[in-house]
Amino acid sequence: MADIATRPALREDDFARVRQLRLHRLTQVRDLPGAVADRTFAGLLFGHHPYGHTPLGTERALGALSVDDVRRFHQTMLCPSDATLIVGGDCDHRTGVRLATDAFADWTGAADAALPVATELPSAPRLNVVHRTGAQQSELRIGHVAVARRTPDYHALIAANAVLGGQFVSRVNLKLREEKGLTYGARTAFDFRRLPGPFVMQASVQTAGTAEAIHDSLEELAAIGGSRPVTGQELTLGVAALTRGYARNFETAEQVVRAIMQIVLYDLPDDYFTRFVPDVLRVTVDDVTRVASEHINPGRLTTLVVGDYEAIDSSLRGLGLGEPALLPPDSF
Repeated sequence: MADIATRPALREDDFARVRQLRLHRLTQVRDLPGAVADRTFAGLLFGHHPYGHTPLGTERALGALSVDDVRRFHQTMLCPSDATLIVGGDCDHRTGVRLATDAFADWTGAADAALPVATELPSAPRLNVVHRTGAQQSELRIGHVAVARRTPDYHALIAANAVLGGQFVSRVNLKLREEKGLTYGARTAFDFRRLPGPFVMQASVQTAGTAEAIHDSLEELAAIGGSRPVTGQELTLGVAALTRGYARNFETAEQVVRAIMQIVLYDLPDDYFTRFVPDVLRVTVDDVTRVASEHINPGRLTTLVVGDYEAIDSSLRGLGLGEPALLPPDSF
């Protein structure tokens, strides 16, 4: 592992092969409405910020990339000054340190690993459409840039999200699936990152019910922080979903290592996972209502539809979200 991490071959032929595989994959995802929605929505929210594209990259970026760029990135960014080695298994601390010291003894250098500056984010149109002729379903994404992982409201936010769209009995799923029959499933999520990440509601709905699904989703996103705050019963169910069986997240060495990776990546306290369940259990209805009203802003929501615009045009105009912005499938 040390040899691969510190002295990778990075051969021209390997680079060309991997780049071509990624370009082929980009061609494939153009035919996947969900992938088109994810890529387009990231671009709408973040623009040219590093969060504005998926890890797969873009055709333009991959086409301009050379193996020398990859080598420079490795030399500049993968250095011991900003690296953490995590070992999980039948190995005591002293032995682990000795083995790591021997393996990485020749690794030197200081990384320029500062986080990208949080540039001013674009002001996306409230309603956006990627047209797919004859689509039987519409992919929906509704959301805005929210908060970073280190927010003090983290536990209250994940409890609020559990009620809103983080479990089967959540509000948006019960509304769109169980009550309206418009989708097989709808969900919401905060994508917590080192810098503020997105809050997103997503669903794949029947084309004829696209406008109705958007209307109902916007209502639910607004109501949880205002007209219809979370009830005690809803919070109890949400907290149970987050805490029951929590210990199963740490059954294997790989799971433990992944947990420690979160502590390192997000600069969390060493006892974070020990405190997780008690911290969630302390969340109150008032806490959930406050964070929902502060961090889910109906006035900032951007809506994206990937579907048959000709079939839904007139109904979308009745939503009061303004003129839809028509985007090509490879906008971002």
